Amino acid sequence: MEPDVTILVQGQPFRLSKEALVKRSEYFRGMFESGMKESSQDVIEVQGMSSATFSILAGFIASSSLAVDGNSLEDVIEGIAFLQMQDAVPACIDFLKTYLSFDNCLEVIAIAERHAFGQIMDAMFDFLGKDYLAFSRTETFQTLQDEEKERARAVRYRGRQHLAVTRKEGCIPGSGKNVRDLFYYVEEEQKWKSFTQLPDDCSKFTINCSTAVVDNYLYIIGVLKHRIRSHQRPKSREGPGCVSRFYYEAINYQYNPLLEKWEKLAPFVCGRKHFSLVALRGGLFALGGITAESTLADGKFCESVERFDVFTERWSHCSSVPVQRYEVRVSPSRDNPPTTSVKDVIFTLLTCHGGLFLKQYCPTDDRWTDVSPGPLPGRVPCIYRMFSHEDDILILGGNPTIDRSIIVRYDPADRQWTPLQRPPPLRVEHFNAFGVVLEGKLYTGSGETRQIDRYDLDEQQWEGTSQTLMPALGPLEAFTIYL
Repeated sequence: MEPDVTILVQGQPFRLSKEALVKRSEYFRGMFESGMKESSQDVIEVQGMSSATFSILAGFIASSSLAVDGNSLEDVIEGIAFLQMQDAVPACIDFLKTYLSFDNCLEVIAIAERHAFGQIMDAMFDFLGKDYLAFSRTETFQTLQDEEKERARAVRYRGRQHLAVTRKEGCIPGSGKNVRDLFYYVEEEQKWKSFTQLPDDCSKFTINCSTAVVDNYLYIIGVLKHRIRSHQRPKSREGPGCVSRFYYEAINYQYNPLLEKWEKLAPFVCGRKHFSLVALRGGLFALGGITAESTLADGKFCESVERFDVFTERWSHCSSVPVQRYEVRVSPSRDNPPTTSVKDVIFTLLTCHGGLFLKQYCPTDDRWTDVSPGPLPGRVPCIYRMFSHEDDILILGGNPTIDRSIIVRYDPADRQWTPLQRPPPLRVEHFNAFGVVLEGKLYTGSGETRQIDRYDLDEQQWEGTSQTLMPALGPLEAFTIYL
């Protein structure tokens, strides 16, 4: 488009095409198409902005390139608003992606608010929400209104919530292809897809982990098992000897799906495995399990409870699990003792003299209390999974001696256990199964059968078995995440 009109700003002429001006600016479109006197003039004077600002906007009108920088940002946004150049807003947002920081974001928010640029405001909070936890540790975060903080946090949940899995035993050498992959399930396609991989150092060692999700940050916490080989000189004709031993490294990894980034954080003090990990009010509680060096046969139960604050990234000790007269059943595939959270309280199941007992821990008081005897007294089931849905606790269990499974709901408000109807037939693979609630449905599956069962919690009935194969073998850790 050949220049055919001169725009005069603060005495500086700019040769531009009328067609380009009409295309890019509502201001000039209204001028040229309304029959105003300027529509027939060869030279048009524009007031209300500097020549330096118009020079940047003229460059965008002519070439779609917006040469904005931090010093000119506010003037350019004002110029875009004045000339009504909506096409320039995405280009301005592209610049903001490289310019924004936690230090200057309030300034940009104020500019966008003054000129009512909703797109720029959305881009600002999108930037803040993608790295929400890091932003929450800044002084800038403390100056925001509560609704602004929540708007940034809401960005964490913009995607679609998916069922996802990783190997509980992690990257066991020789366990197959894609041992580092984490998978999510696409319901419409009935297909598992990889969305990330464990960090590189997890690919070299055996990992035993538990998982939790806070504000759509995934945490993988556990231990890495390292093997050390020390070679000695030969003492006979049999050749060099080789002595092997192991040591365990506690790990704490955080994955941010919005930035597709892993970060290594401070590990817990008590190195443990096969433990329960519960998320509650900005904290991760590691309960139970056995010490990392123990075997399942002689494992020493970890009575200590540790809390990881996701905002300060520090661990602290809480009141220990009261196990003086209780038994704890340790399994290679399940977290022990079975634990979940409802509202502001953590619940855990312990056994004593053949019966089940539900205990609760209140983080505010740092105190354990007895709550209720467990379900089905006198016929202790094997507890496969314990989880929460809305304000209730749900237990998936069974008893091989009576050849049936159970799903039991516990209401903390009235302290009543209610068996749900139409439980599934007992299957051995449930012992190694995961259990996750997503959109009112319980998903359970295992690496042994490599199938998924789905239970409708409202209708209280099983919807059948998916023919989709699980993406991995062995015990699995399942969780939900927004992608």
